[in-house]
Amino acid sequence: MSSFLHFEYLSVKFNKLAYRKQITDANGNLIGHDTNPQTQKINSIQYGFILGYQWIWWKSFVFDIYGGIGFRNSHSKISDIEKIYYPIALTGISRFSDKAYSGILPKLGFQIGFAF
Repeated sequence: MSSFLHFEYLSVKFNKLAYRKQITDANGNLIGHDTNPQTQKINSIQYGFILGYQWIWWKSFVFDIYGGIGFRNSHSKISDIEKIYYPIALTGISRFSDKAYSGILPKLGFQIGFAF
């Protein structure tokens, strides 16, 4: 069993995502769109526990399997709007991969390695 602590920072620039404002000339004719680019910045900290097992073959080949539970505390900001999510509501398992999600996270996985 081991504990983990993980800090993460992500900055993503969105173009043409929030809305497209129409640009018109003096006669009211549509001449284009303002794309209103926005930047989403996410800061998060994750912590929790993992339990696993490791197999070693021929003193070089390694296979790990692990499972556990963690918690992510995330702060998401798009431009000047506080605590906003992506425009699509995430549900089920897809919310765990969303970097702006705060809450309990399952940890399950495996690793394969080779030592030289």
